[in-house]
Amino acid sequence: MECRTVCIGDMLDIYSAGSLAELLRQVLRAPGGLVADLGESEYLHTAALQVLLAARRQCEAEGREFGLIGVSPSVRRHLELAGLVEGFLSGHQMPNEASQ
Repeated sequence: MECRTVCIGDMLDIYSAGSLAELLRQVLRAPGGLVADLGESEYLHTAALQVLLAARRQCEAEGREFGLIGVSPSVRRHLELAGLVEGFLSGHQMPNEASQ
């Protein structure tokens, strides 16, 4: 099944969580998996994390792939603190992993 990559930009704060949710709902109306590119995001608010979790759960329930790429060290740290690195990043290599 084909995966689509969606550039999230800096939509990971509390003020943009609603827009992020709508964007992901639109993308998930079509068949295929979803890879969210967070390359422009340096911050991850809990509200945006909840939106990403909901999208991941929907993909899992429907047998689709879901992953994140372009994750900055600060966003990765938020995912680590929440215990979500494996659930979000397994199978999708982050660009900055090669330099670590």
